[in-house]
Amino acid sequence: MNSQIVTPVIIGGDLGAYNMGRNYFEAYHLQSICIAPRPITAIRLSNFFTITHIERLLDEQLLLTTLHKIARKHPHDKLILIGNSDWHALFIAKNRDELCDEYEIPYADYEIMKRATSKVEFAHICKKANISHPHTQNLNIAQLRHEPHSFALDISYPVVIKPNNFSEYNLAHFAGKKKLYTAKDKHQFDAVMRTLTKSSYDGDVVIQELIPGDDTQMRYLTCYIDASVHLSFAGSAQVLLEDHTPQKAGNPVSMIARPEPEIIERARQLLNSLNWRGFANFDVKVDPRDGSYHFLELNPRPGRNVYVTTAGGANPAFATIRDLVFADYTNQTDTVHEEYLYSLVPFRLLKRYITDDAILEDVTNLHNSGKFLDPFLTSDKSNLRRWATVHLQRLNQYRKFHTYYPRVTSSGM
Repeated sequence: MNSQIVTPVIIGGDLGAYNMGRNYFEAYHLQSICIAPRPITAIRLSNFFTITHIERLLDEQLLLTTLHKIARKHPHDKLILIGNSDWHALFIAKNRDELCDEYEIPYADYEIMKRATSKVEFAHICKKANISHPHTQNLNIAQLRHEPHSFALDISYPVVIKPNNFSEYNLAHFAGKKKLYTAKDKHQFDAVMRTLTKSSYDGDVVIQELIPGDDTQMRYLTCYIDASVHLSFAGSAQVLLEDHTPQKAGNPVSMIARPEPEIIERARQLLNSLNWRGFANFDVKVDPRDGSYHFLELNPRPGRNVYVTTAGGANPAFATIRDLVFADYTNQTDTVHEEYLYSLVPFRLLKRYITDDAILEDVTNLHNSGKFLDPFLTSDKSNLRRWATVHLQRLNQYRKFHTYYPRVTSSGM
């Protein structure tokens, strides 16, 4: 690192923010600034961060004012701005012209980002790039509310129903709200539509065919495209278990860092077709019927669990520093080169949900050989409050899975 002070500024106080801050600290011993109203305990009690409190994290003007204040307090620092939610990535891209004199911005152009993060548009993008994607239909909830018989489903059940744009959907609050919905027949589909049409959400939802296979068929990939339009980071992992609570359904809670060269190459082609820049995170599902890869969606940010790739030997902090600080474009691509088990749930609980003998053997071998981590756990027990909080959270996973996903299903739903 050169003599200039580099300071990552991370919007949000959740697991994703913690993982990115930890990445920068371990790569370069950089302390990040976390902007959040109530950061999680791991952030508050960590030496990876200083904290700037903000009352409303989704208030665009307040956030802009806060960012300008931080820049004025650090006039000689090179500030790297990280948003680890879709809304904050879009906010950064939208306000690039106002922020670019104060911050380095590792995100795509706003119009490109808006298009790619639309589930409807992403289906068209995949088709044009010859990338497999589930059959998808679009439905506007406001229109369905006024014309209840205007929609005809032409996808066979079971289907997945999810908002076209999570940034807009997150602003709606209503009973029965879920991150995504599933329907195995018309009766369940109609019940979901009743919930949505009675809600305050007026936007689009997409209905997709449900690719079979449990959580272990999912693949995780976070990419970084530098200013030379080179894929300089591609961190991949196999998902073992996802969160099944209504608000967080689909978020991985356990993964194995693994090389995935074929998926990475397809992602590179897709991102190049968009003239993408900065971070991108993909959800990919392997169809157990034929082994094909289906790209489900693109998120314009680092994944919340991106530390899994660091454990596997690919830390995204290096790619961003090479790009934004050193302008070092050597066509290097950092990829996972070591299998490593990453899990937010206890090992005993994880084993209950792995039915494939080969995967279970891999998981057990990694755990027994010490290639296992929970990013929240540390060997330091000097802070008893942090240690107790983390272990209570891990124990709470038993209750959550018993309530929302008591046994493995063939679809992961």
